[in-house]
Amino acid sequence: MKSRKSKVIENSRTLFSALGTMSSTLKLDDSLSLSGFETLINTVAAEEDVYNNLLVELSNKRIHLNDRNKELKNLQKRFKNGVKMKFGEESAEYETLGGKRPSQRKSYVRTKKNDAK
Repeated sequence: MKSRKSKVIENSRTLFSALGTMSSTLKLDDSLSLSGFETLINTVAAEEDVYNNLLVELSNKRIHLNDRNKELKNLQKRFKNGVKMKFGEESAEYETLGGKRPSQRKSYVRTKKNDAK
């Protein structure tokens, strides 16, 4: 999964720097102050960091889960092969585990294609 990098945060930081060069206490009205703008930039950036850290953690969990699935599949295969070796391919025990008896497999007959001239 790809981490997130917000262009809005970058643009807001650039704008904040430019506004700060005008006046460090710039306040246009009650809802537009540099300190409030800076606080919101930092809050959104922190939330983005948390989000990206969760993505990394989730990716690690996915990798771990895939590894465990491979391990489980390998153990399943080993059990089937063990039963096959102990009881044989024609046994009911092997069939119970999902194995197919060779005598029950459909035999395929190859047919020659006629050459069209």
